[in-house]
Amino acid sequence: MARQLTPPFASRSPGSGRRIHLESGRRFDDQQHTGVSDVASPSGRDRGAARRSGPTPVAWLLMFMGVATFAPAVILPEWRSYELLKASEQVELHRLQTLQLVVNQQRRALRALQSDPAVLVRLAKRDLGYREPGTDEVVVAAGHQYSPSRETFTSTPIRPPEILRPLLAKLPVLNYDAVFCDEATRPIVMVMSLALMLSAIWLSAQPFTKTEGESPP
Repeated sequence: MARQLTPPFASRSPGSGRRIHLESGRRFDDQQHTGVSDVASPSGRDRGAARRSGPTPVAWLLMFMGVATFAPAVILPEWRSYELLKASEQVELHRLQTLQLVVNQQRRALRALQSDPAVLVRLAKRDLGYREPGTDEVVVAAGHQYSPSRETFTSTPIRPPEILRPLLAKLPVLNYDAVFCDEATRPIVMVMSLALMLSAIWLSAQPFTKTEGESPP
């Protein structure tokens, strides 16, 4: 005698089968509306975690340290060269003014020789030893003669731009040239600052997992 097989829900009432069908349809509509299925729904622990990527506080700190050390290593030697160039310009300008004074003095002497005979007589007495008959020779000690080449000149210090003066006034008085301008230390400082900036960029590109109640590194 053949045994008749029936599905498990065959013994249920027609109303129960309709209830199962309605619940399945409602669950399917909810999945279509939210876009999340029961299989792919995250657990309570994973729901509070999210993967993000971007600059972290540590990356910003490394970038600030790298820029703060790289910028002086590049700008300060150029500023010292600019100061030296301006000082040389002031020295040459002073020398030009001194030579202009000498030229003006020689021009006045030339005009006097061309127009005043008494000047010729004085020059003849002084340079050629000419003595007029019936005159007595009187020796007079020569006074101090002006010599422009003996003057000492001090260049005016070059002041930084007005916008940077309040910031530079707050810096401690240290020998920054020994760190950022010396050829023995400047390359080391630049390499270290570049390493800090590259580390900051690498950290910014790495994704991190942020959980509720937890701050990123």
